[in-house]
Formats: sequence, C-alpha cells, structure tokens
Amino acid sequence: MPLILGGSLATGGLGLAHPLLGQFAGWITYVPLSYLLGLISVLPSPGIPGTWVGAPLVLAWYGLLLGLMFLPGRVALAQGAAVRFIAASDRLFGGLAKHGGQPRWSLGLVFLTLAMLFAAVILWNQVFQGHDGKLHIYFFDVGQGDSILIVTPKGKQVLVDGGPDLTSATRALVGPMSPIDRSLDVVVMTHVDGDHSKGLLEVLDRYDVATVVVGETPLDNDLSQEWRAKLNRKQIDPVKVSEGYRLEVEPGVTLEVLNPPGVPFNGSGSDRNNNAVVLRLIYGQVSFMLASDIEAFAEGYLVRSSAELESTVLKAAHHGSRTSSTAGFLNQVNPTLAVISSGPGNQFGHPHVEVTERLERFLGPEGLFRTDRHGTIEFISDGVDLWVRTDREYP
Repeated sequence: MPLILGGSLATGGLGLAHPLLGQFAGWITYVPLSYLLGLISVLPSPGIPGTWVGAPLVLAWYGLLLGLMFLPGRVALAQGAAVRFIAASDRLFGGLAKHGGQPRWSLGLVFLTLAMLFAAVILWNQVFQGHDGKLHIYFFDVGQGDSILIVTPKGKQVLVDGGPDLTSATRALVGPMSPIDRSLDVVVMTHVDGDHSKGLLEVLDRYDVATVVVGETPLDNDLSQEWRAKLNRKQIDPVKVSEGYRLEVEPGVTLEVLNPPGVPFNGSGSDRNNNAVVLRLIYGQVSFMLASDIEAFAEGYLVRSSAELESTVLKAAHHGSRTSSTAGFLNQVNPTLAVISSGPGNQFGHPHVEVTERLERFLGPEGLFRTDRHGTIEFISDGVDLWVRTDREYP
C-alpha cells in the first residue's frame, strides 16, 4: 500500500514536470495497483461503481485527511470495547480544548467534522437509494456479447445473460445496483455460448440467486459442462423453460418465453442459436423483445406461430448478424426502437451493414441504439412513456 500511495503521488508530481516522467512513475505504480485490484475483485465483498468515486467524495476524503493532520497529536481512532472507544474519543476530540474557560473548536476538528458529514451524505445517497417506481432495463456494454439487467418498479432484479468474460456482468452490475446488494431474483441463461453465458459463472459465485432459468442446454462443450457443475456445487436446480412459459416477476411485470419450442430445433443450421431463450417483457403499454441469438430459422418459426410478437423495443438478435433481423420478423415485432449489443471492431463484423440499414429504414436513424457506439443503454418506463439514457452520445 505505501508503494501504491507513494507511486501515485510521484506520478502526479512528476507528470506536472514532464509527461514522460509521470508515465514512467505510473508504470511502476501499475504493478502493485493491478495486484491489489485483482485481489479485491475475487473477494465476495460489496462492489462500488467507478462512477461513485467522483469529485465530491475525493474532496470529502482529502478533507478528512486534512482534518486528521491538524488534530492535536494526530490521535488514532481506537477500536474495541466501549470504554476504550470512549477513552480514545476523548483523546481524539481533545481539539475541543478550553481556552479562557470556553470550549474552542480546533481547525482540525472542524475539517474532520465537515468532511465526515459530507461523506456520510454521499454514502447514504448511494447505499440506501430507493426505487423510483419505474421499470429500468439496462443493455450493458460488455463488448462482443450480451448482458441485460431488468429492475422492476418494486426493485426486483432479473439478469439475462452475463457477457463474454468472467467479470463482464459483475463489473456492470455495480453501476445500477446498490454497492451492498448481493441478490438477484432471477438469472436467465438464454443459451450456452461464451459471449452470453461465461460471465454468469462469476455471477453465481458473487451473488445470491433465487431462481435460474435455462432453455435447451446440451452438454456439447466445455462451457456447458462447467455451467452444470457450477449449478450442482451451488445446489441450484434450474427452471427449464420453453415457449408458453410465463414468469410474473411482480404484479404488472411479466416475462413471456417465446422460444425454444417444446421440441427443440434439430438440423436448423445453428441449433444452439435457434434454441436460445427468447423473452418478451411486458409492463403496461410498454414491451421489450429480447431475441438473444436466434437466426432466420427461429425468427420464421415465431412469425408463423400464434404468439404475440409486437414490442416497443427490439433487442436485435445475434448482435446484428446478417443471419437475423429478417424483414418478416421486423414487421411482426413492429418496434419503435431497437438495440444492438456488439463490441467495437469485432472479428465477426457485427452488426452487419445490411441489418443496420434495414433497421434504420424501419425505425429511422434515431431509433437504433448500439452498445459499441452508445455504451450501456438504459430504458426507463412508467408503463406508458419510455425514456432512453446512454453512456455516450453518438452523432
């Protein structure tokens, strides 16, 4: 820790003198800092989103340090029994010294009190923030993969897929979730593909999950076997679903399962993708079609089925692949807005230009949102109106 603190100070100071000097000191500091972050990341402790540590908290922290510097004797806080605590407090607040028979606040105690109050307000706001009574659905920017968080008006939390890396979902979740919240009501694994389900392995380790929902999960690769083993170790009995299954997350918020069919596809050209779990989220007059990785074969099946497909927002299937988002499927879903989850410059060329052009013709250029351009995309609804918030603006 001293090396990290000293190195950080040296990086800032040398960087003011010359950028190259600061860069050199930064690389030295990077080694112990990376080790510390890696160590913390594997601990089952509450997470704090990076956006939380902003200017107000930095000012509060340095105010606290400044206050401690000015305290008489820089007395350390004692821990333990109440008597020892009271004794230590008496020494600590010796700054409330008498001068001319009257109590006098020391400069250090003023700094310390103000800083602690400031930090307490920020902490209370972040940790004990309440729900606003609206539906929130986050399409996380996890690179080339999928991970979606649904937060209901009453605070139920549903995670659909976990992204391509072990820490994809756990990193993303500390943004919208409270730092001390380690519970998920439902986790849905749409299919066993690394870009959708690898991050769920870490989620099962780091969070208390009430219900796990799966579709067709053949044991045909290492990841699917690892997934089954993880469920067994955690003693989780997953709920296997197919078309027609309905999950009432809370009164007024429903997840409908549209795919896979009761008898899974076989010989469709890409059975793993076409048997993926497709969800339709309904809240009042607003709905979301979460199409996972299905391709034209499964889209055609849904179009021919009797299921209600029309949705306000479409999560375009398979990261905007050329094999999905067919014209017939778009016409049936008839979305107002669409989201494509893909990574910038990915090796697959997702989203395909034919798909983006088709979606933009259908929706208009402003109706298409992409995680590779907009970052994490959040939709907020009261069941009638719909608002969109993105991490980044894109021309």
